[in-house]
Amino acid sequence: MRDRVYLYDLPIRSDSRHKDANFSFWSGLKFQLAGRSEGRTRKKMSSSEILVHREHAEIHQGEAICKKKSKELLEKMSLPKGLLPLEGLVEVGYNDATGFIWLTKKSKTEHTFRKIGRRVSYDTHVTAFVEERRMRRLTGVKSKELFIWVSISDIHIGDPASGKITFATATGMSRSFPVSAFEDDEEENGK
Repeated sequence: MRDRVYLYDLPIRSDSRHKDANFSFWSGLKFQLAGRSEGRTRKKMSSSEILVHREHAEIHQGEAICKKKSKELLEKMSLPKGLLPLEGLVEVGYNDATGFIWLTKKSKTEHTFRKIGRRVSYDTHVTAFVEERRMRRLTGVKSKELFIWVSISDIHIGDPASGKITFATATGMSRSFPVSAFEDDEEENGK
């Protein structure tokens, strides 16, 4: 008889193959589910978080106003204005009491930061909790490392004098880049 375990809305059969493996039950399930359901689950989580924080939030709709308000918010948090995708925005929300921000886009997009040669993918829903020089519990953002898309969960500027911005994953891996690589492309072209 096979038991079914539901995690991330996917049925996984529990049979002798899993019981004999040399890894813990939970890490085995996480390993098996990597990539298959993460996007779907994160989208559900981000949508439900948006509903929770929407009540007392400042909400803007329409591409032009969303673009303007996103830049203002990034500037207020002392983060580079070119950090988030601003094309195709449908809605931007910010709950000042909780620090929760969300961006809703028409479609998933990819952007290449030319100065550092990195491709970044932005989902239709990007959410985070923001504070001075930091975005934490970030969802909807992935960076391409070699051949693998890695979810970014934290972005912060530890020491503004260093001129570095650090991107971290939920597993604790991180990489730092110059803040200047994430300045707004429109501003640079206007100079």
